[in-house]
Amino acid sequence: MPLFSKEDWQTLGFTIAGLAATVAGFQRWRAANSADRRDQAASDASGAVIGMLRSEVERLADQNDRLLRLVHQLQNEVVEIRNENAELRNIVERFAYGTTDAQAPDKRG
Repeated sequence: MPLFSKEDWQTLGFTIAGLAATVAGFQRWRAANSADRRDQAASDASGAVIGMLRSEVERLADQNDRLLRLVHQLQNEVVEIRNENAELRNIVERFAYGTTDAQAPDKRG
């Protein structure tokens, strides 16, 4: 009499096939789960980069506002200096001609 019967071999075959299917399914699940984790990590990294870019844009906007204020101040100072320069030129011309305001030559025509 054989050690295993035909039904035992069939049962063993079905068990091995089921085990193989379980292992294959587990490997597919693990691969899919790993891909999901990679996608999640990539998404997290993208989110972090977007957050850093937003904060950098906000910082640059603040710097831009500050620079605009400073440029405006400088432009005002340039206008004041030009006015002072014009006044000083008038004074120098008056001294050069030895005249009063009424007698100073008018360059405007």
